[in-house]
Amino acid sequence: ASEAGTYSVVAVSAHGCSADPAQIDIAEDPLPPAPQLTAGGSTTVCLGDSVGVSATFEGVLVNWYLDGNLLAGVSGNEWFIVQSGAVTATTTSEAGCTSAPSEALVILVSPLPEEPVLTASGPLAICPGDSVELHVSTQSGVDVQWFVDGQLVIGATGLSLITDTPGTYTVVATNGSGCGTASDDSLIVEVLEAPAVPIIAQVDEDLVTTGTGEFQWYLNGQLIVDATESTY
Repeated sequence: ASEAGTYSVVAVSAHGCSADPAQIDIAEDPLPPAPQLTAGGSTTVCLGDSVGVSATFEGVLVNWYLDGNLLAGVSGNEWFIVQSGAVTATTTSEAGCTSAPSEALVILVSPLPEEPVLTASGPLAICPGDSVELHVSTQSGVDVQWFVDGQLVIGATGLSLITDTPGTYTVVATNGSGCGTASDDSLIVEVLEAPAVPIIAQVDEDLVTTGTGEFQWYLNGQLIVDATESTY
């Protein structure tokens, strides 16, 4: 019987004699309400991440669907999703009745940006007071952020960075969905130690200097050719 109601049956013999009717009442079991789905975070996630979706339901069993396809082996009131699609669920009551599908939660998995590539316009070992220009190449449509020794460089969001600060420089590229990719390589800027200021003394007709490193003599600010010894 597919309808609720009172059913009866009468037995009739070959001679036309009827027995008292037998009767049974069939009740219709109500359908359980559709589950209510809640995402545990943003419904847009980055590739490699997941978002938990929980179901609030009345019944003994919940069935999960992705784009209308039943997910075999997925049970329980929470499912961690790692792919894009429309998530729905139904629930089954103790009587075996299945609810209508829940309202869909649409999950979008955003791809990660391409890995940024770092280069420098000159030597990474610089003298005090000098600087070096660092560059990053990445795909269009992403934002970049420079870091030094793992710390954010405030305001450094361009494709190049001029710096005189020593440290290990990296970049994170972030797309419009907030998904970021860090540079796998890094640029290590080193500030070299400058020699001490030399001391000049006059000895007879000679000028003598003491100090470390190589020397170059100047006269009134102009370089003296071949004057590279400690005595001039």
